[in-house]
Amino acid sequence: MIGKYINLSKTFYHIWNFLKKSKIVIEKHKFLTFANLTSIFLGLFPCVYGLLRFEPQNKIPNLMYLIPIPVVYLVSLAAYFIFKKLPTISRIFSFLLNSTIIVIFQILFALIIFSFADSCDFNDKCNKVENYQVALQQYPTKRVAHFPDKIPPEATNIRISAETFSFFGSQSLYLVFDIDKQYIDNEIEKHSFVNIMDYAKASKFYGFYNNDIDFSKYTFYVINDREHENLPGHHFPYHYGIGVNKDSNQILYYYENPD
Repeated sequence: MIGKYINLSKTFYHIWNFLKKSKIVIEKHKFLTFANLTSIFLGLFPCVYGLLRFEPQNKIPNLMYLIPIPVVYLVSLAAYFIFKKLPTISRIFSFLLNSTIIVIFQILFALIIFSFADSCDFNDKCNKVENYQVALQQYPTKRVAHFPDKIPPEATNIRISAETFSFFGSQSLYLVFDIDKQYIDNEIEKHSFVNIMDYAKASKFYGFYNNDIDFSKYTFYVINDREHENLPGHHFPYHYGIGVNKDSNQILYYYENPD
């Protein structure tokens, strides 16, 4: 199909010719050619992936993966020019330097950075209302079972705050929206609670770490926490439940698991 519009053999010839003229492909120097092409692939792949898949605020940092490409190229170019006079030094110099750049910076270091960036970007995606169900799947099922499977269509002023990734293991999920009192009463009737308290009292027992929510206006219906579940092994002081504002027209679903 593509062949009808593009002469593939001619296109490949021009590309290959350009690579040779620019000394990216260096005849009789297989290692230098391999180093250049490997560096280009290892730089372009995470960069293009991030530019296509990441959220807008996370796209620009992906350009950092391109930095080692010209460095490897310049090392290879220098090795090529000194090869005729100092072939042994040229081989050792290019092998050690390019291998270090590719293995340490483009594979090991870049892999760590990319993993962290990918996790942070996923966290940003989960903070969008349209991705609510994806966010919900990232938490222990039992501790977010009280959250609605879908946000009610009649809900307004919807806000979601999801912390799905933390270096130390903390997690939190908050979902708040305005809705009628009947819906809120039905939600409260579905559950039993280990504690019911206002914020002044709840703040002494629990931590609420979202800075965008005014917790002082809620009565907290705590479905469960670490002390009441008393699970074996180590657990952070998690708690989860429902908050209802004083006017009974806003509901807050929450799960907090601080490190």
